[in-house]
Amino acid sequence: MASVLIYISSDDRTAESKSTSDFTVSYGNNNKLTRIRNFYVKSLSIPNVSNNVYHSSDVNSVPENHIFTYSSGSITLPEGFYNMTQLIAAITADALAIADGMSITVNPLTGFLTFTTTSPVSFYNLADGNSMATLLGIKTSSVAPALTFTTTNLPDLSGVNNVFVSSLALSGNSMRMIQKKTNKPYIIDVPINEVAHGFYLNYETQHFELDEVSANSYFNLDAIDIQLYDPLGRIIDLHGLQFNMTIRAFYDP
Repeated sequence: MASVLIYISSDDRTAESKSTSDFTVSYGNNNKLTRIRNFYVKSLSIPNVSNNVYHSSDVNSVPENHIFTYSSGSITLPEGFYNMTQLIAAITADALAIADGMSITVNPLTGFLTFTTTSPVSFYNLADGNSMATLLGIKTSSVAPALTFTTTNLPDLSGVNNVFVSSLALSGNSMRMIQKKTNKPYIIDVPINEVAHGFYLNYETQHFELDEVSANSYFNLDAIDIQLYDPLGRIIDLHGLQFNMTIRAFYDP
């Protein structure tokens, strides 16, 4: 069985493609892209630029996490990637927080947040309607209105930790990876958090024999579709930056 390297780049996407994280590349008729039986992802390059504060998505009805709701009302933040200093500044700069005299501090030993206000208020967890609860580490809602409130969980600003690469064409229209929360034709997942936010992850397989994907029958690749998802099934926003992937495909000449 012969093999060929196939380079897939969002820069080569068709005009009908939606974005650099949801696109199709057309290869036309090529006899090396017919009667393919198996392949593996040799390498890929992807930027770590996803937001950790985001609005709602119609993909799997994933809720937003950009609204901080407590007893006085709601504070809505723009989408983006926030560090803790930026998140605290954005919340406390809102008119609602200013009216309550709100300040937020981080315990240098535990990492827990303490909210202080000049009038008694209650703070809510996710179940009680605060979509930003996980970001801030609010696992349990306030028992009663108070002037201070300390979280019991660590804040989680990590954002997207893993990227799942999906392709109907490469998977042979079958699910190749079991993922509890979604049902997509994933072909590989990569730990994007191995690089800092704003940098490219350059991944290369170390065990191709373990990463090889085999189909039940031969398939052709006149076009290859690519979708990049986070673990919750949302299409990742690369903000127009480039995604590249090289696969080695094995075909019957």
